[in-house]
This record gives sequence, C-alpha cells and structure tokens, in this order.
Amino acid sequence: MRLWERDPDGEAGRPVTDIRLVVTDTPERLVVLRVGRRAGEPESDYTWDDIALLRPETGMAVTTKPRHGDSSPRRDDASWVVGDRLFIAGYERLASVGFGSDEGSSWTEKAHAAVSIGERTYTWRSFGGLVCRDGATGTALWRSRKPRGPSLSVLVGAPDGETVLVVTGRGIWAHAARTGRLRWTTSVADVGRRPRVDRAGVTAGVVWSAFGSVLLGHDLADGRPLWRLTSEEPYLTMAVEPHGGLLHVHDGRRLRGIRPADGGDAWSVASHGHSSLGDFLPHWTAGDLLYVREESGVRAYDVLRDA
Repeated sequence: MRLWERDPDGEAGRPVTDIRLVVTDTPERLVVLRVGRRAGEPESDYTWDDIALLRPETGMAVTTKPRHGDSSPRRDDASWVVGDRLFIAGYERLASVGFGSDEGSSWTEKAHAAVSIGERTYTWRSFGGLVCRDGATGTALWRSRKPRGPSLSVLVGAPDGETVLVVTGRGIWAHAARTGRLRWTTSVADVGRRPRVDRAGVTAGVVWSAFGSVLLGHDLADGRPLWRLTSEEPYLTMAVEPHGGLLHVHDGRRLRGIRPADGGDAWSVASHGHSSLGDFLPHWTAGDLLYVREESGVRAYDVLRDA
C-alpha cells in the first residue's frame, strides 16, 4: 500500500537529471532527498539545487535548503549526518547544511576528501593539507600542511575517535584527531603505476585500503604492513564491505570473508555473477545479511552465520 509520493520534477518546474535518496539514521529518522537539475552545457553537468529532509511516515519536508553553483558530477559522492547537520562531500567541495535546531545555517569548504568524527569535521586538499574544523560552524581548529598527494584520496576516522587517517596513492598518514600531531606514516608501494584509492577504513585495529585490484592491511597502532591481497580479476575494482568484524571482498569471481588480522579467508564462496563494473560499492549490509549487487541481480548472504 502506497503511503505517499513526491514528484521532484513537478516541484522543481524544470527537468530532473539525477536524484539521490539517502536514508539517514538521525534522531528524527528523516529521509534525505537530493534533487539534481540541469546546470547548462554540457548536459552531463548538473547541480544539486535542492536538499529536502523528509519525514518517512508522511513524506512532508522538514526543511529545504537551496543550493546554487555546487556542481557535483561525480557518482561516488558521500552524505552523512552528525547531530542536526547534513554533510555532503561532492566534487572538490564539502557542504554542511543545518536542520532541526540548527536549521538555516550552512557552510562550504573546498575539499578533495572529508570525514566527521563526532562534532569535528576533517577536510583534506591535495595542495592544502589536512584541516580540522568545528562541524557546526566550519571554524578551523588546527591545520597540517602534510600530507600532499593525488586528489583522489580518502579520509578515515578510527572507531575510537582518536585517529584520523589520510590514505593516498603515495602512502598513509595517521594524525591525532584532537591535536593534529603526526603519529606515523607508511608507503603503499607496488599498487599500480597511477594508484587511486577506491575505499579505505579501520576494522578490528587494522587500516585496510583498496587500490583497484589490490587490498592492503596496516596496523593502526604503528602503520606496519600486515598483509596484501590481489584480485583474481585485475580489471575489476575490488569491492570491500566491513561487517561483523570481517572484511567482505568481492573480486568478480568469489565472495570472501577476510580476517583483518592476517588477511586470511574466514570463508569463501563462488560468485554467481560479476559485480557491477565501475561501481566501487556494490555491497551493503542490513541486520545479519550482506547484500551483493551483481550483473544478474541482488543476492543476500547470511555472512555472520557462515563466519
């Protein structure tokens, strides 16, 4: 039974080129609806003109914040919520929009990568280094000119909130989250001629990073290398999803549960089809199940039971 519907095209009055629907686990259980409209020539470019926060039971908008000139042509931009603020990391820009008690306030910052740890937000630029900001106001709390590297890089916040890591195609830098002090750095050699980090994270005290068909594991405490895995299908991007203390890796042929400590297989099953080409995140989790999007459809695996 349909409860409600929204017509972004009719509301905007102009053709809609792209829509993102992101479910956020905020205290009010709101749904974030992002509407992209045409932004001129070429037609492949588009702008996020409206960001609407909807109540899932009624579909009514809590607030709508207009955005202008924030071109975001990348498909892998990210959104997350901290308190009463929505963060959107798009193409070379981080946007922060307030709602609820913080409604109406916003700030933007140039950034090639961004992440939030509690009430603090961290931005990184290839030639500007790492900056820690107050998440509510955008005020800089501390700066570090290093590291510098390729713009397609990733920022990672450790689960304990004490460390922020910059993962680039040249190496990994670990900074103290509160002071910015550099704790350690390590290289990521032999991951390709033009290495681009597709995704990275921290699971069970191990920093893992995916560079195309290569997956690396480093110790969070001191950065020493622990293990290295190579995909059986080098032309596919290795997709990784952490869940239940394991890393779930899809390399185009097999779905594997990897132990973060040593990089060994906790279990492995043959894949029924290739993962989506060019899609860095074809997996997601809900409850005890891992969902894998393949060419033939979506399959669900009870990975915690199998582990």
